[in-house]
Amino acid sequence: MAEKNKNLSVRRITFDWWRDHCQSDAQAGYGNARKFRAACRRLRSPLQAYTLGETVALHRALAKAGYGEEEHPTIRVGMISALLGQFGNLNEAPVAAKMGGNPPAVTPLRFQTLIRSDRAALMAPLRRALTQIKFECDPTSLASDVYYWGDDVKARWCLQYYGDTQPLQTATTTPEETSA
Repeated sequence: MAEKNKNLSVRRITFDWWRDHCQSDAQAGYGNARKFRAACRRLRSPLQAYTLGETVALHRALAKAGYGEEEHPTIRVGMISALLGQFGNLNEAPVAAKMGGNPPAVTPLRFQTLIRSDRAALMAPLRRALTQIKFECDPTSLASDVYYWGDDVKARWCLQYYGDTQPLQTATTTPEETSA
């Protein structure tokens, strides 16, 4: 049953949810969006996010699309809600690229701590880093990255942080050809 509607991506589902509940001109009303963003700033754990109706709405939307049967869905959804709830406006910039730069907005030591975090310990270092970049990044990309947090996401973030956005190239020569 997990494959019932997975043609809807985590990014699309969270964007629709974010637009309805968090955006400054959200359908829920500006006052409600502001209250939700303020409540998200006070959250200390992904589980605490489930005390907010908006998180339950995101959980239901993801579950309806077939997500949530993976390991630890409440940690994923709670963290996404708590973090995205702090974004008032949409920005297209990749998260890790905004953290990097010359000089970097997030120190290399803080970034390395973030990258070393497993999903259970990710919320605090990620929130600190997002605060340093003033939440000026793509919230839907962030949602997808948090949902799928693992080695592939971490590697992509490292490349973006250090300014390398090129995909890995496969070698066109064999070691025997280069040893002449």
